Amino acid sequence: RTYYTHLMSERDERVVAELRKKSGQYYISALKLTDTLRSKRLSTEKEIMEMKARLHLNIGLLYDKVNPDMSVKYLKKALDERNRTEMGAIQHLALLQLCETHLLSGELSQALLFGEQAVKASKINESE
Repeated sequence: RTYYTHLMSERDERVVAELRKKSGQYYISALKLTDTLRSKRLSTEKEIMEMKARLHLNIGLLYDKVNPDMSVKYLKKALDERNRTEMGAIQHLALLQLCETHLLSGELSQALLFGEQAVKASKINESE
């Protein structure tokens, strides 16, 4: 996450690319680690699903501007994991990012669809 945080404030495109690459590698390594945690029963299934949802969200955010297709793939995985763990904040963030990714890609109907879902999810989170 440190690389990702640094990435957000960096101006040099070469440094940004390197930080994005390192962040992606660490997030993917962390995803693989969740399989180890599951196989060795070192965490509960709910904890593993929550970790995976956050990691998928982070990877989706990492690639939103440079590879929208990859971003959408991981954001949808985050939503899928969220639906199995009831993590409302993940749902809202993933839907909002899907809205932005589709908007930047010129896919206005998809952006509107995900935007509306994000607003709905936000209202549900506020009421809980």
